[in-house]
Amino acid sequence: MDKPFALIIEDDRDIASLFRHIIDIAGYRTEIAFHGQAAIERLRTSKPEIVILDLNLPGVTGNDILSLIRKDQRLTQTKIIVATAHAYMADSLSYEPDLILLKPVSLDQLTRFVKRFSDLEDSQKTAPIQGNPWDESTGLYNKSFFMHRLESSLRQAKEIDDYIFAMLSFKLDQKGPLDAQSWDLILRKTAETVKNVIRPYDTFARFEQGSFYILCENLLDEDTPKMIATRIEIALNKILEAIGFQVQMPITIGVTHSDNGYEKIEKILQDAKKVKPIDG
Repeated sequence: MDKPFALIIEDDRDIASLFRHIIDIAGYRTEIAFHGQAAIERLRTSKPEIVILDLNLPGVTGNDILSLIRKDQRLTQTKIIVATAHAYMADSLSYEPDLILLKPVSLDQLTRFVKRFSDLEDSQKTAPIQGNPWDESTGLYNKSFFMHRLESSLRQAKEIDDYIFAMLSFKLDQKGPLDAQSWDLILRKTAETVKNVIRPYDTFARFEQGSFYILCENLLDEDTPKMIATRIEIALNKILEAIGFQVQMPITIGVTHSDNGYEKIEKILQDAKKVKPIDG
């Protein structure tokens, strides 16, 4: 059974990323619309079970989107959570949402309400992600959670013709005399460095040993992941040299452009693994 769908309409990328994490954990397939017009176009072709809606959006106001949803007979079962920093805007809405949360939103509060909506679903049951989604050594996402996000991106690519996403990958090989403490330091510094370069809503994960993968979504064009990869390469080579990790060749970030031509996420991962390891 397909996972129920949640659409997050929020132009603040950090807030959108936090909301997405909570809803992903609850077992939903999530998408983010950063612009009001993009949200309207997606709503025309989809039926989300939940919409998280900011009111102060570029392009089209959140109130207009709320009205569109409430007037659409296809979306009568859609639950709408309005999240806004402006209480006066929430008091003057054209239609009533199912819930209003004032920013800064308590993530515990959002978690409770999403679970409540999930429990009310009759036709589609959510399956919350079990276990810890984090890699203990780096604080990044782990393989299981990354694959959940990758599956969602592939589904989105099949539903939206011009949707572009890509995977970036690189590997650090621990070779030679390197103690566990030093290796942990290298892993943590690698995670910190890359997180400061990528966008907040990109999914960054460590699978095993020194294998890292980055899922870049909502891309404007196919050149964007190459630019992101170049920035990562420069930053990583600098930080690894500074902490004494002997790189025998410059780190190269593998770029795998993904589209609706893929049928399974395992094939995308297989192509991404073709990047050569970096020896230390």
